Amino acid sequence: MARASDTAREIAKYHSGIPIKFIKELREIYLGEWQGKSKKELGFTSKKGVDELFPKDGEGFEKLFDRASKFLHEILSKHQSDTVLFVGHNGINKAIIAVITGKKPEDINSIEKQHNTSISIFEIDEDKNHKIHLFNCIKHLSTE
Repeated sequence: MARASDTAREIAKYHSGIPIKFIKELREIYLGEWQGKSKKELGFTSKKGVDELFPKDGEGFEKLFDRASKFLHEILSKHQSDTVLFVGHNGINKAIIAVITGKKPEDINSIEKQHNTSISIFEIDEDKNHKIHLFNCIKHLSTE
């Protein structure tokens, strides 16, 4: 999605020489027949309706979790001692957080909504000795 790629490009401006890759594994959850439609177009009047229902032809939390898990393990195997930045949207970010914190696919929706442009910093390793250094932080948006 454009906002995530725009954000990644802005960050990359401050890190010249660091490669930037756009990969399909970080795309947002696929919503099937709902894709690209507003809540209003779908007839939802509150957030509750969207959370309780899901399009039959959508990706679903199980598949999203599996995609996040495979992606994370691939990154770990390729970048064991590296610092890697992921830029994504709320759904895929929450799925990655669920994998890192040992949650299940059905727990994805219970994870705190990720603020736009928030920063989370995790130290992760293959032994699952993960540490959360910063979570969903938006202090950089403060004018103080």
